[in-house]
Amino acid sequence: MIAFLFPEVCPVCEKESPAEHHGCSARLKEAQLFPGDRCRRCFFRRCRCADSYLFYEQHHSLFRLSRSWQKALWQWKSRGDRSIARYFTSFLRNLPADFIAGRDSIAVIGPDKPYRKRRFEPCYDVARLLGNQLGLPVQTALWKRRSAHQKDRNKEDRHFQIIDSMAGLRGCARPLLLEDVFSTGATANEAARMLKKNGANSVHLLSLLLNDDLEAVHGCNPEQAK
Repeated sequence: MIAFLFPEVCPVCEKESPAEHHGCSARLKEAQLFPGDRCRRCFFRRCRCADSYLFYEQHHSLFRLSRSWQKALWQWKSRGDRSIARYFTSFLRNLPADFIAGRDSIAVIGPDKPYRKRRFEPCYDVARLLGNQLGLPVQTALWKRRSAHQKDRNKEDRHFQIIDSMAGLRGCARPLLLEDVFSTGATANEAARMLKKNGANSVHLLSLLLNDDLEAVHGCNPEQAK
């Protein structure tokens, strides 16, 4: 009855019964990222560690932000489709051993105004899946003091705008910071800085989606890169 009243919808083609759309799932999996040819710390093919001071020791990302994932991300964050979190499950089981070794908690960033439009926090769903898998507690160690839209800002503006935009509590010593989308890295780096300010010794960053095609590489928005 529940399946009849609330049928699952494929996040890519937006049709019912995503199990039948193997092509859509394949397009999502095609965007999977592998650490082999990437920097262990910044996780870019062309190392950017020297460009700015990084407050996290390692970064790992699961998928490239492809067009298919952009659609899925919109379904997840704008339309409140919590089933999107399950697409990450199998890939969370294959995280590098040295990346998760020694972590004592999973830290997520909370919103400035809890549940403004949706009734859940997307990253927290994935964090709970990962926490159950690794046997680690999940905590909202940080929250945004203000909401500042960064969509149309370049790399330099984002890093300047994000400074002191978060607050947090004293947490664990070796957190695994979970971020949904990594573009310029401004939010993730500021979050890692605040975690260390509040007592963390080392921070490992896990981003679900990595936008390394435009903004993160060229420091500009998509319109400028055309």
